[in-house]
Order: sequence, then structure tokens, then C-alpha cells
Amino acid sequence: MDNVVLSTTNIIAHMRTVSAADANRHFSSMLRDVAMGEVVTVLSRGKPVATIAPVRLKSEQRQSAKRALLARLS
Repeated sequence: MDNVVLSTTNIIAHMRTVSAADANRHFSSMLRDVAMGEVVTVLSRGKPVATIAPVRLKSEQRQSAKRALLARLS
């Protein structure tokens, strides 16, 4: 599995590749990783067939989520 760190506008995503068989066997775990910001490319016979990435919230939703997180941390 390849791990690469990409930095885009205030977003840091860890990318990795997994085989379709591994994605099937470890789907729940993979979804948890995606929810934490990881981007997963699924390979079938060595060729990319799908990319699973976190959903990007709309700006207003992001701000609301950010305020809620900061409130919990303080």
C-alpha cells in the first residue's frame, strides 16, 4: 500500500491503494479511515477502478462543524 500526503487548501488527505479483494474484506475499517480524511483508491487486477474519499461539507456546514469542535475542545 502506498501512502502519500497531499496538502490542498486547508485539507490534508492521506492516499492509499488497496486491492478490490482487500477492500471487500476490510470495508468497515476502510470507511472509518475515509471518515478520518484518508482517500482510498481501489485496484482491480492492478488497475484503479474507484476512489473512495470523504464527503466535503458545504462552507456553512464546515464552519458550523468547526465551531462545534472548538467548543468541545475548550
